[in-house]
Amino acid sequence: MNKIMAGHKLLLCVVVVMVFMVFFMPIIDYDEYYRLSVASSVGLSLRYVDRLIWLPVYQLILALFHDLKLLRLLSVLCVGLTSFLVKRFSYMFNREKVAVATSIFYVLNPLVLLYGSTALSESLASLLIVFFAYLFCVEKHYVASLVLGLAVLTSYTAWVFIPFVLFYALRRREKSMFAYLFPIVMLVWWGIINFRFAGNPTHFLDLAQTYYQVLSQKHPMFTNTTFSLFLFPLVYPLCFTFPFYAYLFYKPKRNVASFLSTYFVISCIILLIVGQVLGYVFGWARYFVPLIPFILSTGSKGVYESKHKRLMITAYFMLSLTFTVIQAQYINDFKNEMLGK
Repeated sequence: MNKIMAGHKLLLCVVVVMVFMVFFMPIIDYDEYYRLSVASSVGLSLRYVDRLIWLPVYQLILALFHDLKLLRLLSVLCVGLTSFLVKRFSYMFNREKVAVATSIFYVLNPLVLLYGSTALSESLASLLIVFFAYLFCVEKHYVASLVLGLAVLTSYTAWVFIPFVLFYALRRREKSMFAYLFPIVMLVWWGIINFRFAGNPTHFLDLAQTYYQVLSQKHPMFTNTTFSLFLFPLVYPLCFTFPFYAYLFYKPKRNVASFLSTYFVISCIILLIVGQVLGYVFGWARYFVPLIPFILSTGSKGVYESKHKRLMITAYFMLSLTFTVIQAQYINDFKNEMLGK
């Protein structure tokens, strides 16, 4: 019990640190600056779709609040709520102490701290995806479908759940399963929006490839090379979630929560690999952020019960901190380059 209370106090301290970062951390990611400026000029309209690939939910939030610090505070709130949900989700297949530890591992992850203090969509996307997974596992399917519908209009990462829920609905054949038509309706609506403003329902795919080609010319490390091929299945997992990533595949999964978690990680990584190889995805580490709570939740038991627990946890934080600093420097240099500084 004392360890659990200490964990809750630690989570509160982390939130205080993140609030401090909200007010004093400069803009380091160009997208944080650019997305806000586009929202300021376009407002609540979706006219930006003809030249940009951003999904609408977070862009409309930017236009609605239009204040950098307020939006950063929203990200911090999302991280705090996600850490609570990570604990609940992890508790489905772990002891309470392990579940509490998992939420701490999540909220203390340096990459999560970095993007949780910025006005970008990763924190909101992580919250929606984890919330959907939790609701799905406790069979609150009507609410889960609503949350998933919001998620697929916030992050392309959430799209990998569509085949899963369709297959699940076909197997169960219950009335509540019809609720999962809602996320599909949202995908169709996004295609209609693209057609309306750009004359092509898959315009966002064509634009993603155009951006990739332009950016990869200036950043050859992230082009279609061997490094790029192993970026999402090996480099980022080992950098930001070691050794939890190894324990993700350590033992057979026995319940819906662990199965859904493993499915999401594998399918999302496959999607990112295919996108990177085909020239749709640029290799930012922030695309990996929504995977972190699921890798930690599924791998925590193995780490927590290991004889080398302290060594593993130390390595986890040291590697994650090192590569988060590298990523922060990289995206800051990119921002200066884009702004001509």
